[in-house]
Amino acid sequence: SPITRSERFQETYKNVSQDIHDQLNAEAEAIQIILTGIDNDIYSTVDACLNACEMWKAIERLKQGESINVKILKQFILGIWKVHISGW
Repeated sequence: SPITRSERFQETYKNVSQDIHDQLNAEAEAIQIILTGIDNDIYSTVDACLNACEMWKAIERLKQGESINVKILKQFILGIWKVHISGW
């Protein structure tokens, strides 16, 4: 039987270096933090994003000029990104 997409991802995840493994985990954690901290009205917009960076940029565009919980989210996310994710 053909290998499913999920099985292929799991196999790839097992075989990557520790640095890449850490980046993938940080990305997943950043996405979780973003999704937990946003309102339902913008969830559908960020749900289509491929990664945490795209999500964050979409939230910034949507909330431009508003003082929502962006500062709180930024504190959490920047801490994770500084350690594990670079190049954005």
